[in-house]
Amino acid sequence: MRFRPVPTPMTADDAFRFGLAQWLVPHADLIAQTTAIADRLADLPPLASQLAKESLNRGLDMPNVADAPYIDLHRVMALSLTEDAKESQAAWRE
Repeated sequence: MRFRPVPTPMTADDAFRFGLAQWLVPHADLIAQTTAIADRLADLPPLASQLAKESLNRGLDMPNVADAPYIDLHRVMALSLTEDAKESQAAWRE
């Protein structure tokens, strides 16, 4: 019988370095940083937020990550037809 070595826990610095974490936040700043991110998410257009959440949830159960762009294509197309998208494009042109 072969034994596999027990993996050592990954540190926050390692997770950040490998791209598994987007931010490193000191514990004292955690609530403020989390609240700031939540506020930014709450300000997003509701349909875009809903579809992004749906994509993330579906992605967790996806057996083949390479299929992700094809599965989300209808979401991108639906969002491109909204007033929010038109307003965003107009603002970018200005």
